[in-house]
Amino acid sequence: MSSSPTPLTTPYPTSKEELDEIIRKQLTLPLSKLVDRPFMKRLTGAELDNVKSFKVFRSQYGMATMFITIDDQVFGVGKNSYNVNILGLTGRYYRCEDVGRPVRIEKLSGRRIQALRLGELIGAALDHEGKLYWWGQNLMQKNEVITPTLITEKMKFSSVSCGRALVAAIDKQGHVYIWGNSSYNGGSPHYMKKLDVDGPVVGLSCGLYHLAMITEAGLVYTWGDGREGQRGESLIGECSEYDRNTVNILNLDFRCVAVICGTSSTFCISSTGDLWACGANGNGSGVLGVQNVDFCIGTPEKVLVPGKTIFHTAVWNLCGQTIYAAFTTSGLFWWCERSFYSPGSEASRLASDQTIAEQLNVFSSPHDSMIYVAQDNLSSSPCSSIHGSQRQPNTSTSTKIIRKLEQINVLLKTCRLVVNNEIRYSY
Repeated sequence: MSSSPTPLTTPYPTSKEELDEIIRKQLTLPLSKLVDRPFMKRLTGAELDNVKSFKVFRSQYGMATMFITIDDQVFGVGKNSYNVNILGLTGRYYRCEDVGRPVRIEKLSGRRIQALRLGELIGAALDHEGKLYWWGQNLMQKNEVITPTLITEKMKFSSVSCGRALVAAIDKQGHVYIWGNSSYNGGSPHYMKKLDVDGPVVGLSCGLYHLAMITEAGLVYTWGDGREGQRGESLIGECSEYDRNTVNILNLDFRCVAVICGTSSTFCISSTGDLWACGANGNGSGVLGVQNVDFCIGTPEKVLVPGKTIFHTAVWNLCGQTIYAAFTTSGLFWWCERSFYSPGSEASRLASDQTIAEQLNVFSSPHDSMIYVAQDNLSSSPCSSIHGSQRQPNTSTSTKIIRKLEQINVLLKTCRLVVNNEIRYSY
């Protein structure tokens, strides 16, 4: 890295409101660019205009997209799989392999869903009241799947994350509960197991087989698999069932404000804006961006990213590889393979007008985030007609009428159709 100071492009936030505004901006995509996201070319112009937020993800069986509309409907499109039903579909689309057009997800629609999280075999959602739903492969019964189901009627939650076959959530009192397991080989899954963490937990993130949690006091705790150093301990190469099921504190001598997990890694942002990482550090998993070139980093090391880190994300790519992106006071940086990020050099820097929401548009969304769509004003937005991959500007009166009719048609298509006592959906 150069020894000369890097000029500031964004002031470091001094309040939660400033931080939230920066993160929201980084996770917001202009409506005009929505059509370039995976599967979005399959939507009509009116359907695109109705998208409020979305999540692109890779399950064990391929890529898919779930999105929430302005009128509180949830849809899924892409790889679904008979073995997982990862889109949570019911009716005639239940356990179908592939969904070519958006299908309404009945059990999530109309529930004011605020967050969607997807792993390889399991999914979860939080509604506006903190009710937690889950679906996907039934870990208790072989060859069975679960459609979106309220996980418990007794508790409300503030945050949720998913691993490969794991759901972890924070309840309103700051306690962490898990469902599923942390082993590739399966084993006996946990059901609503409360983890023993000292102090209220305010944030968490799942890797494929591990979990990182941060408390109100800025301490970081980990649980699950640690064979590649992702728990910051000497478990590299072996991790017994006892080790996986024991919560340990990450040995750091500074206070942290956020944790983010890659598939087999853990990142921590310190209160001073430094980014630290441990875990898998090879091209196959995604390099951590630290000076050390070892394939497993068991003790957290500082990431060589310029400026103070404000927001960090992990994009889960193919075969367990993770693409990392950090928005700092010096700009937006991303890295993945060692060819992109050589030890001692700065991360690849994106153009100043790009955001995390706009980067790498053929890949998944950041694992623990959704992407929001900036809604354009109807009178100034592009025409809803899609010709190939182009949205042609048109603000004529007739075009507006056509767009409004298309939007009405979309709403009608999401309504229930009862045929011979069978509930069907038009998609």
